Amino acid sequence: MKKVLTLLLFLFLTLPALSGCAANSSAADWYQKGLAFDQEQKYDQALEAYTMAIKADKNYYDAYIKRAAIYAKVKGLYQNALTDSNKAIELKPDYCQAYYERGFCYYALQQYDESINDCSKAIAIQPDEPEAYYNRGISYNALQQYNKAIADFSKAIELKPDKDKFYSERGRSYRDLQQYDNAIADYTKAIWLDPKDASNYLDRGLSYSRKSSADSPLSDTERSSLRELAIADYLKTIELNPNNYRAYTNLGYQYYNQNLYDKAIEYCTKAIELNPKYILAYFNRAAAFYGQAKYDKALADYSRILELEPNDYIAYCQRGLCHEALGNKTAAKADYQKCLDLAPEGNYYYNLAQKNYDALHK
Repeated sequence: MKKVLTLLLFLFLTLPALSGCAANSSAADWYQKGLAFDQEQKYDQALEAYTMAIKADKNYYDAYIKRAAIYAKVKGLYQNALTDSNKAIELKPDYCQAYYERGFCYYALQQYDESINDCSKAIAIQPDEPEAYYNRGISYNALQQYNKAIADFSKAIELKPDKDKFYSERGRSYRDLQQYDNAIADYTKAIWLDPKDASNYLDRGLSYSRKSSADSPLSDTERSSLRELAIADYLKTIELNPNNYRAYTNLGYQYYNQNLYDKAIEYCTKAIELNPKYILAYFNRAAAFYGQAKYDKALADYSRILELEPNDYIAYCQRGLCHEALGNKTAAKADYQKCLDLAPEGNYYYNLAQKNYDALHK
């Protein structure tokens, strides 16, 4: 009888420990399932698996941060992601990934200083983590601190040279600094690493386009060649992503610059079909209509822009030109005056509106 009581006491004392091991094992199993779904880009199933891991073990900080990454980068649920990131940091205060994932959330919420602070903490914890440098770099980029951004992207590339997005974002910084050759080189590298990413062709095309328009000692032949390269990249973008309205808009702009107004209108119209609220497509199409002396159609596009953005002084100035071309002097003066009310004094469009307004008063 004594042996039986001893055995029962042993089982009673060990059951909680065995139960805890089973729970943790179950959490680990769910977590591994989540990783597998994540790898296959089955994000809904991954979310469910990570949630089950957390239910099995509420202290499973890896599951919180993996779920946070999906909430932020796939679902756009940044507050959910912040909640999970905060929990992971609470459970493991020296968790590098939790800081740079939370940093990404702050970036997406346009809280750039907080993002930089979190990513810097991640770097202090783990100086060889490329994602921490990348996430800090995109926040520096958003703050137009391009040299700091380039330094971070370069460090990320040094640590992981086969990641196309590191080159893409550094290319964006170079482009914004008008260092177009460096930008083109980075986008070309990104394309080599991932030839199916349409965005890299679009961005390289924009770099070619801006270089062709820049105040630099280029011959007409060189500028023409750059425009053709831009067009080729925009067409490749559309081949990979037929719904990329920005590529159609940019193509329209290139054809407008070549005085191929019908093609410009065709591509801008397609962009507007894909995104009826994309203002730049209306601007480019209106310019092409104006180039064809179809002032009523240009005027309609500028009016649509002002429906979408009532304080766009450029649209007021350009619509004033259309009214004036159609002989509507009163309407032209009203639009020029509106431009003068909204545009920064001394701005190109301010000066144009002032000049035309004064001329109509003579």
